[in-house]
Amino acid sequence: MIEATSSCTGCGACQQICPVQAVKLIPDKEGFLYPSVDIEKCIKCNLCEKCCPIDNLVLKSEEKGRPIVLAAQNREDKILLKSTSGGAFAVLAKYVLSKNGIVFGACMNEKLECFHTAITDISQLKELQGSKYVQSATGETFLQTKQALENGRIVLYSGTPCQIAGLRNYLQKSYTNLITVDLICHGVPSLELFQTYIEWKSRKKRKNVVSYNFRDKEKSGWDLQYSFVAGSKKYFGYASTDPYYWLFLRGASYRESCYQCAYANDQRVGDITIADFWGVEKFFDSFDLKRGVSLILLNTEKGKSILEYIKENMYTEDATIDMAKERNKNLSAPTSRPEIRSQVYNIVAEKGIDGVLKLMQKNPKYYVAIVKSYVPVKVKAKIKRFF
Repeated sequence: MIEATSSCTGCGACQQICPVQAVKLIPDKEGFLYPSVDIEKCIKCNLCEKCCPIDNLVLKSEEKGRPIVLAAQNREDKILLKSTSGGAFAVLAKYVLSKNGIVFGACMNEKLECFHTAITDISQLKELQGSKYVQSATGETFLQTKQALENGRIVLYSGTPCQIAGLRNYLQKSYTNLITVDLICHGVPSLELFQTYIEWKSRKKRKNVVSYNFRDKEKSGWDLQYSFVAGSKKYFGYASTDPYYWLFLRGASYRESCYQCAYANDQRVGDITIADFWGVEKFFDSFDLKRGVSLILLNTEKGKSILEYIKENMYTEDATIDMAKERNKNLSAPTSRPEIRSQVYNIVAEKGIDGVLKLMQKNPKYYVAIVKSYVPVKVKAKIKRFF
């Protein structure tokens, strides 16, 4: 029988595999989901334990050879504008949708709740585009994935490495028609923290926040600028001066399991890995940095089979795993747990987001960040080439 421990990732595999619905995911005091077992319903089949991606680590495929590593930028401007970095996910999704396939990924609804869902048409792609810096609930998408695979549909499932590992354990066998895409993940804050932040934003603007974009390129291009709509007006802000983002960038609001993540390394669990290619300007000068550049790792033969399609739809440069690791530290190790992590959720519970803001303002780096927020992306890139 599965037990809720600090190593639990909240992937949802245990809940979805239970044949008698005895496992439910319940939020803890910080808002993170953990399994709770109804003892009276439980038939002690132990499927929940067997599919846990922490109790049963999913190792990289035994296929020989290192991954193909690419720096890539989508050829379509409209796609790039809606994408967090270089539009890699959009290309992979279009590949699967063109084959009458199904694509699963994280979306946000009108209540700004983050969860996994499926799309079957290119017109729905925008629902899944863009980073969501909050934990996504997988719901019943593992079950839906299995049903689609058994019906012969090609499926692309994207998510954090622990979610991909949970899916693979849930399926209990390999499928030739499944493509898994994992993200280079720093860690995930809770949905409850994000909702508290959104309520705070709404009070500040005296209007309800109706949409939120964690990475908006409209004004500053490929950078850490967010946007939100309150009432009918759109607002922009920089991550380094925003309390929710400030916690995220310091790794101070993550789920406890993120600090001991077994999947934060270069032995990837997905067929394909995607991320921002931070630091790409040190290695290549062929990209327009304001438009964004993706890092793509093709880890398995299945992933590598899509290489030509990627090159047809993206401008690419051949890179190396060492280049990728230089600024993507979670390709080498989990995020370190900062001391402040022990206080953060208590501060929010007692003083709200204003408590976090006051904490930020005590740090001299906060004022440096304000100055940096006015430096254009191209100027930042030129400076970074030398450091």
